[in-house]
Amino acid sequence: MVKAINDNKWVTDFFINKVAKRGAEIIDFRKASSAASAANAVCDHIHDWFVGTEPGRFVSMGVISKGEYNVPKDINFSFPVTIKDGKYTVV
Repeated sequence: MVKAINDNKWVTDFFINKVAKRGAEIIDFRKASSAASAANAVCDHIHDWFVGTEPGRFVSMGVISKGEYNVPKDINFSFPVTIKDGKYTVV
């Protein structure tokens, strides 16, 4: 990851700290645990994957880039996708 971002100081001084404290930030903001929010997101994601997206609707999904949106190949990135028959298509 550090090689791809090419900013070791940002990774060590900001990113790792931000990720480590994310749960506490959500609890502070929502005044409730982030567990229910995460569980709901997982349920929504699996629903869309199995049922598909409605026509004209897209969702965000972390997938391996093939170069879309100028994201380097082979990086897991959140893209807008449509889903049909269990297969996604990047919008």
